[in-house]
Amino acid sequence: MNMNDQFRGFKWARLFACLSISLLSACAQATPQPTKVADTAVPVIAATNTTAPLPTNTPTIPPEPTILPTSTELPTLAFTATSVPTLPPLPVATLTPLPTLNLTAQANAPAAGMLPSPTGMMITGAPLSYIYRGPGTAYNLIGTLYKDVSVNVFGRNEKGDWINVQMPPEQAVKHQVGWIRMVAAAVSLSGDVMSLPVIPSPKVNPAYIINCTDDTLVVTPGDVMLLGQDDSPKNTTRVFPGKYSIYDTLALDPAGGFAYLRTVLIYEGYMITVTEDGTGVSHKCN
Repeated sequence: MNMNDQFRGFKWARLFACLSISLLSACAQATPQPTKVADTAVPVIAATNTTAPLPTNTPTIPPEPTILPTSTELPTLAFTATSVPTLPPLPVATLTPLPTLNLTAQANAPAAGMLPSPTGMMITGAPLSYIYRGPGTAYNLIGTLYKDVSVNVFGRNEKGDWINVQMPPEQAVKHQVGWIRMVAAAVSLSGDVMSLPVIPSPKVNPAYIINCTDDTLVVTPGDVMLLGQDDSPKNTTRVFPGKYSIYDTLALDPAGGFAYLRTVLIYEGYMITVTEDGTGVSHKCN
């Protein structure tokens, strides 16, 4: 490149720079500058409680309808007069007079809860004697007079073989008096027995054993035979108070003897019925 060409390039570059500067100046003069506004106080708004009340959504309940009763006439009950039937008169009971009791035999009997008059005699056990409710073994056994124990004597029976005595204090719970057999080997009496007053005997309450089976039974002690119930009244026996064992003669035990049925303890007024035989078969009393 020569000098001429470098000079022309420099002129063009200078011209382009002047144009650029002129354009920038014009743009700077054409742009408006902002106007400064004077400071103005900003009003302060005071907060007030101006919250509006929320609407209440309260439903309106309609009034209940009034139900008026309907006037209804009750039916009229008709009563028919009915005559009351006349009842027949009740039969009049005819009272049968009770038989007159013979009180002669009981004239000397002590009143309930009272003791007879003592005689001054005493009876002492030697070694011991059984005391019964009456003068005999047909009465209940109610006590024992032990050896060397003495009690008051009130009287005797007609034969003089039974003595009416006061019960020992420790045994006088149900009975106050009793009877002892007058046996010289068993008791000792401080006087003549026949000089004692006669005391009437109390009534005996009998006891029975009844066979309701079809077999023949035997009752011991005594070896009393009781036939089957079809042979009544031979199937019944009266017994004194005591202990009895009953056997079936038509049934055998393993040893070959009569089959044992039961043992019973009998008191006055008892009635024992045997309903099961030696083979275990039960029967009903006719």
